[in-house]
Amino acid sequence: MTAVTATGQVTGRYGGPIGRLAAFAIDSFVVVALFGLIASVVGFTVGLVTGIDVNTSDTGSGWWLAASFLWAFLYYWVSTAITGRTIGKWLVGLRIVERDGQPLRGRGAFVRVVTFPLSFLVFGLGLVGIVIGRERQAWHD
Repeated sequence: MTAVTATGQVTGRYGGPIGRLAAFAIDSFVVVALFGLIASVVGFTVGLVTGIDVNTSDTGSGWWLAASFLWAFLYYWVSTAITGRTIGKWLVGLRIVERDGQPLRGRGAFVRVVTFPLSFLVFGLGLVGIVIGRERQAWHD
């Protein structure tokens, strides 16, 4: 858990693999659940107002896939840029900060979210630093 004091100093310790995995699992659940809820409400509202039947169960559609990726990106980016944590990180007690202990803001959060998939793409090698690194950093950190 990391906290930033009024002087900008970081207290606490680096987030380990178990806490980060738990936060990721919680965030994955939140992203999927909120996307499903929002898609259902929007589909119902569009059907009610326009009479057009919006099929929210057609998950094979490219539009739904693109919308779900956009939603996940926005969830991680906005929550990280505003508070330095997602709901999962908040529940586990983690916060993302800059090296100097200052809060992570918009541009840094954007780069982190864009590069996050790279940690998975090469057989998960980008995540090895979380387990064996002294500073517990993955490639996207």
